[in-house]
Amino acid sequence: MAGAAGRYYPYAESKGVYIFFDSRKQGVYVGKSESNAGIGERIGKHVRGAWWLDAHRATYVVSIPFDQAPHLAPEFESHLLDKYRFPGAKR
Repeated sequence: MAGAAGRYYPYAESKGVYIFFDSRKQGVYVGKSESNAGIGERIGKHVRGAWWLDAHRATYVVSIPFDQAPHLAPEFESHLLDKYRFPGAKR
């Protein structure tokens, strides 16, 4: 699926978790898609405004689909937030 400004987001229609990284390969933000919105729509909301990417110094994103068990996406996101430090996280 194409996103904002013609970007392509892998697993755009899937439910799952996505992680933004900076140029040093450090995770700067983790999020999830568990409702009607797929990963692509959630990522698109973050990248629509370049200010968000600049503020978090995000240079790329990794999508982790949970097609077979979408109910696990919130658990995985919580695990990542508990185990790792994400500067953009709201915890």
